[in-house]
Amino acid sequence: MPEATQMKIKENTVVFNQTKKEAFTLSQHFTEIAKYLKSSWKVVVNKDDITNERLSIVKLFVISGPTEKFSAAEFNSIKKYLETGGSLLVLMGENATQMDLSHKQALQFLYPYGASLNVAKPAVALLSTGSVAFPLNRPVCAVYKSLSPNGGTLAVVGSAAMFSDPYINKEDNFKIFEFLFKYLTEESVTLNSIDSEEPEIETYYQVPDIISLSSNLMSCLQESDELPQNVKNYFDQGLFCMDTSLVPKAIQ
Repeated sequence: MPEATQMKIKENTVVFNQTKKEAFTLSQHFTEIAKYLKSSWKVVVNKDDITNERLSIVKLFVISGPTEKFSAAEFNSIKKYLETGGSLLVLMGENATQMDLSHKQALQFLYPYGASLNVAKPAVALLSTGSVAFPLNRPVCAVYKSLSPNGGTLAVVGSAAMFSDPYINKEDNFKIFEFLFKYLTEESVTLNSIDSEEPEIETYYQVPDIISLSSNLMSCLQESDELPQNVKNYFDQGLFCMDTSLVPKAIQ
């Protein structure tokens, strides 16, 4: 794949960033997407620092699972890029159990190794986990389009693996990618105003880190038993055991 330093100013340039040790790369994980885009788009890999000059010649900038932090200068460049009409697609991920999430009368999609999102207005949630998954009805894909005439568009997906080669053709994953791509690159694509204003999502509840707590178990405090009056009862020759013999008494 060509690098960003070799690009010329074009309206049909899509850049995949690979400066932050991304967990998903174009050549290894997104070959199906590359084949789809190459027919009418110039697909480029960026391996240099993110600057205003490089972003100014990009139609769509893709960040897929970064494992390193962006510098303040790079963050400001991305922010300016969005403010001046750029389009940004952020694909995140998390090591988690693979889930097959679906919803009646809606698109069925495979969402592996992903995370849910916290979405606040004016951003709009596009996809949720549905009513048969945990967490219940939580956003997994959201978009934001600036209201200013020269503003840009941002889309965030909680699972980069969703569009990787093993999963892009599963269920309706490819249809979702096609819509996101058109939404980010074509001004004519809009959202349904009713669905975007009132998405079916549940309130986000903070829960303890169950995995961390399970590895730090602590025994409960217990008062000592009363000493028996008969000295012979001090000596118990029976083996220690844990069973359910006291369950009936506890229920009563």
